[in-house]
Amino acid sequence: MTKYALLFGFGLFDQSNPKYKAYVDRFAKLVNKKRIEEVVLCGGHTDKNMLEKSEAGTIAEYLKPLIGANVKVHIEDQSLTTEQNIKFAKQFVNLDGANRIIIVSDAVRFFKIFWIVLDRWFNVNREEVVQTWYAIIQKVYDSPKKKGTAIELKDIKRLLEYKNVKVVIDNYHKDYKNGMHTIISEPFEIEALYNQQIYDKFMDVTMKKFKLK
Repeated sequence: MTKYALLFGFGLFDQSNPKYKAYVDRFAKLVNKKRIEEVVLCGGHTDKNMLEKSEAGTIAEYLKPLIGANVKVHIEDQSLTTEQNIKFAKQFVNLDGANRIIIVSDAVRFFKIFWIVLDRWFNVNREEVVQTWYAIIQKVYDSPKKKGTAIELKDIKRLLEYKNVKVVIDNYHKDYKNGMHTIISEPFEIEALYNQQIYDKFMDVTMKKFKLK
């Protein structure tokens, strides 16, 4: 059995950004606590002024001294979107049921990460993904611990599992302020899984966002 953990970048890593640093620090603690054997860092070349550097590469430079020397670190540095993070990371993980895979998500994109993983890694069709989400929400409201009608992060943190993959929600972007663009993009990125025209438009906007076009 192999234990994997995946982390997605948010631009080139910079220790002077306290939230970004804390995000990677928490990931390092998870890797050590869970005795993760292989790490996959995702994030491409998104800064047009420093195209020689990638999000994944800059995170790796900081992360490696914080985790065990025996932990294998894979760098996925071709992606520009969450969907590409997940699609390109697949080559580094063995989905055999005996293995365990943890994907760390910030507080705003766990919904689409879970959806895209089911689609891109397990070829689950759209209707089945919807039913999977319905079952998760049903569990939330059926829980005797649930009070009121609002759903909070704590209500679903332990429910985002499919086969041998678990999505762990990190507090990064919990205030939602800096993650608003991610929330807005979510329906478009999910629809892009099923419509090539939407995918092409989404990628066009992504290239413009990073000023790569």
